[in-house]
Amino acid sequence: MKHDFRAAMRRATDAVRRGDLGDATRVIRAALSGTPQDAAPRTEPQATPRDGLLSRLVVRPPGLGDLRRLADGPVRQMEGMVARQYDGAEGHRDYRIFIPAGTCQGVLMMLHGCKQTPEDFARGTRMNEVATEAGLIVIWPEQPRAANMLCCWNWFEPAHQAAGQGEPAILAAIARQVGSEFGFGPERTFVAGLSAGGAMAAILGESYPDLFGAIGIHSGLPAGAAHDVPSAFAAMGGHGGRGRPAVTEDGPRVIVFHGSADTTVHLSNAAALSGEALRVAEEQDGTAGGRPYRTARHATPDGAVRSEVWTVAGAGHAWSGGSPAGSFADAEGPDASREMVRFFLKDSDRD
Repeated sequence: MKHDFRAAMRRATDAVRRGDLGDATRVIRAALSGTPQDAAPRTEPQATPRDGLLSRLVVRPPGLGDLRRLADGPVRQMEGMVARQYDGAEGHRDYRIFIPAGTCQGVLMMLHGCKQTPEDFARGTRMNEVATEAGLIVIWPEQPRAANMLCCWNWFEPAHQAAGQGEPAILAAIARQVGSEFGFGPERTFVAGLSAGGAMAAILGESYPDLFGAIGIHSGLPAGAAHDVPSAFAAMGGHGGRGRPAVTEDGPRVIVFHGSADTTVHLSNAAALSGEALRVAEEQDGTAGGRPYRTARHATPDGAVRSEVWTVAGAGHAWSGGSPAGSFADAEGPDASREMVRFFLKDSDRD
C-alpha cells in the first residue's frame, strides 16, 4: 500500500511537470480513496515532491473565476498599505501594514494562501475595509518565492511547525513588534489565514498561545496534520491524521470557516480543528449572501464561548463573502471578514 501511494505521488508530480493539473488531481484523489491506477511508463520527474503538493493546493475549484497570476515585476502597493521589512534573529520577511484613521482597537495579522500576494489577499477579503470600520491595524506578511516556489506558507514541514523556529518564529516576531509599537497586548493581537495561511495560523495559535488572543482559520488544517508531502496530501483529502485541535479551554479563541464543497482541503479538517474537548453549546442555521450555513459554538463548562465553526453549504475553496477582485474569493456566502472581526473583538477586553 505504501509503495502504491508513493508511486501515485510520483505520477501526480509527473502530471504537474507536464502542466496537467487536472490529471494530477485525479491521481491524488484516486490514491487517497484506494482506487487502483493503471501503471504507465514515465520519465523521472524534475519537480520535487513538494512542488506536486503546492500545485495541488492551487488547483482551481469548480465555479470560481480564473486565478490572478503573480506579477513578475515589483509588487504594486494598494492605497493605505505601507511596505515594511522585518529583519531579526528569526529571519527576514517583507510585509505590508494598514493603519486606519482614528482610534485603533487591535492588531490583526492576515496570512495569504498559495499563489497569492498580500495585495491580492487584501482585495479578495476586503479586510482593510472592515478593519477601517472596526479600528484594526492589519499586518499582511508576504511569503517570498525564495521560501516557497508558489508562495505557500510551509505548514507541512517540521521546520515550520513549532515555536522558536522557521516561519512561526518570524511571524510571531512581526506580530509582537507591531503590537508593541502600537501598545496592544495579546488579547488585542489576532491572526487569520486562508488555506496554507489558515494552517499556519493554527500553528501560530498552538505555538504562541500567549501572543494571540484569537485566531481565524478559513479552509485550513490543524497543527500537526502533516509532517511531509504524503501526509499533507492525505490530510488535505480528509484521509490522514486529524492533527491537534485548535480549540482548547485555555488557548486562543478560534473561529473557523469552511465550505462543504471544498475539494482542495476536505471539510473534515474543520471538525479536526474544533476537536472534542469542549461541548457544542449552540448550533444556528441561517442564510447569508445566497448560501445556507450552520454555526456551531463551543463553550467551557462555565458557558464561555471559545470557538465558532461556520460550515458554508455549497462553498468551495475560497474566502466566503469576499470580492471577485481577488483570487480564491467567493462573493456568495456569509462575510467571513466581518464575522471574524466581530468574533475577535467580542471578548478582547478580558485583559
